[in-house]
Amino acid sequence: MPRRSVLTEAQRLLLLALPENEADLVRYWTLTPDDLRVIVSRRRAHNRLGFAIQLCALRYPGRLLRPGELIPQIPLAFIGDQLGIDAEISQKGCTSG
Repeated sequence: MPRRSVLTEAQRLLLLALPENEADLVRYWTLTPDDLRVIVSRRRAHNRLGFAIQLCALRYPGRLLRPGELIPQIPLAFIGDQLGIDAEISQKGCTSG
C-alpha cells in the first residue's frame, strides 16, 4: 500500500529548509562553548565549518544534510564568523558531500 503524505512537496521543503533569517540563526545556530570544544578538534578549517553546519542542521531544522547539498551563503557566513573562518574558505565549496 503506498504511503500517504500529509504535507505537499513545497510544504516539506519549507519545513526542512535551512534558516536564513537572523532571528532563526541566532536562536538555533549559535554555537555553545561545548559545541566549540568539539568543533575545534577537527583539523582543517573546512572540516570544522562542515562539522558545525552539520551539527546545526541536525538541531534545526532537525535533519542531516544531503550529500552534495549546497549550503546558502547566509548560514555559512554565520557559522564561519563564530568559528573565525573567513568567507573565502566557506565559498570554496562547502557542501555536505
